[in-house]
Amino acid sequence: RGRAAGALKRGPPPPPPELTPLPSPQLVDAGTGAPGPCLRQVRRPRHAVTALGFHRAKPGLLLAAGADGVVVLYDLRAGSAAASLTEEENEIHALDFCRDGSAFATAGKDRHIRLYDSHTHQLVHVVRAPDFMAGDEFTPFSGHSRRIFALRFHPSELHLFLTGGWDNSVKARAAPPPPPPPPRPLLSPSHPPPPDARVSDWLPPVLLC
Repeated sequence: RGRAAGALKRGPPPPPPELTPLPSPQLVDAGTGAPGPCLRQVRRPRHAVTALGFHRAKPGLLLAAGADGVVVLYDLRAGSAAASLTEEENEIHALDFCRDGSAFATAGKDRHIRLYDSHTHQLVHVVRAPDFMAGDEFTPFSGHSRRIFALRFHPSELHLFLTGGWDNSVKARAAPPPPPPPPRPLLSPSHPPPPDARVSDWLPPVLLC
C-alpha cells in the first residue's frame, strides 16, 4: 500500500539556538529601592544567574556566576564586565570572596570547590569531591557527595570557609595560603645600591633580640 494521505514528511532539522545576550543586570539602591544603572552584559547563552558576591575590599567590583558555568567580574564604575572565566560542564550555585578579597571560591553541581586568585583570575587550587565510580572512600572529612548550594568565607579567619550541600552536611575547610613572596636579593657587584641607599635597605629583614 502507498503512504496514507496526509502523512507527515520529515523536513530538515531545526537550526541550533543562537547565542543571545542575557537581559542586562540592573543595580538597585538598597536604601530607597530605586533602580540604578544597568551593567553591559557579556554575550553568552540564556542561563540563570545563580550567585552574586561583592568584593570585600573593593565594593565597586561584583562577581556573578550562572548555571552555564560562566563567572563574570563586573566593574560597577565602568558599568561593564572586566573579566570572565568558564567552568566547563558545571553549574555554579555558590561563590564568595575571602576576607581581604585576594581570592574567591566557587562551588556547584560537580561538587568540586575551586579557588581563584582575584588579581589574575587564575585557578590556584581545587578541593576535589570523592569519585565514587573510581572507588574513592567517602568519609565525614571528604568532599560533598551531592551538589553544593552554599559557600561562605569566615568573616575574620582569612583562609577558612564553609560549604553546604544537598547531602545534608556543612563542611569547614581551610584554603591553602598563597605562596610567600620571593626573597629580596642581597648586594651583588652586578646590582650596586643607589648612592643614597642604606645597606639595611638591601638586606632581608632579621629579628633583633
